[in-house]
This record gives sequence, C-alpha cells and structure tokens, in this order.
Amino acid sequence: MPRYAKPADGDWALDPVAALGNSVKLSIIRILRENPGSTSVQLTEALQLGRTTVVEHLAQLEDAGLLQAVPSRTERRRGEVANYRVDNARVTELYLQLGQAMGEL
Repeated sequence: MPRYAKPADGDWALDPVAALGNSVKLSIIRILRENPGSTSVQLTEALQLGRTTVVEHLAQLEDAGLLQAVPSRTERRRGEVANYRVDNARVTELYLQLGQAMGEL
C-alpha cells in the first residue's frame, strides 16, 4: 500500500482531508443532503457503484461523525436497513478546518 505524504507541520490537517477528500464520500454527502433518510441501497443506485464500496464509505463517514444512521451501526442487527442523514454541523466544522489548513481562513 502506498504511503501518503504528511504535512510538514503536523497531523492537524489530516482529519478533514481523510473525511472529505474523496469524490465518493463527497457525492454521498451531497446526495444525502438532497435526500435525507436514504438507505445504502438507494445510494448504491444513485452512485452506480458496488454496494460494498458504498457501505465502506458510509461506515467511514459515520465513524467520522459526518453521518447519522438510524439505527446506528453499533445498534443495527444483521440485515437491518439504516437510514442516513448528514450531520451538517460536523461537515461545516471539517470544511472550516480544511480551509484553515490551506491558509484560507
């Protein structure tokens, strides 16, 4: 697996990049903002990607606190369908953090 370059001045810039620096994750956030309560099946169809890929990105976004799932991944039973919503406050926080990391704010 390739090693990724880290900023010379520390790890403070890595969280927003990891959480938002992927076109699939950004697309998931955009779709969920337009269609709150969507399921992984609906997102898979909208993105035209494999279910495994979408579920993996959903888990990462949920772990980063950018999405809220009902039921949450820790409460979900096998085969149970979750509905996802964007935590807009957390997305805004990471967006501002990314701007600071780039020296724009």
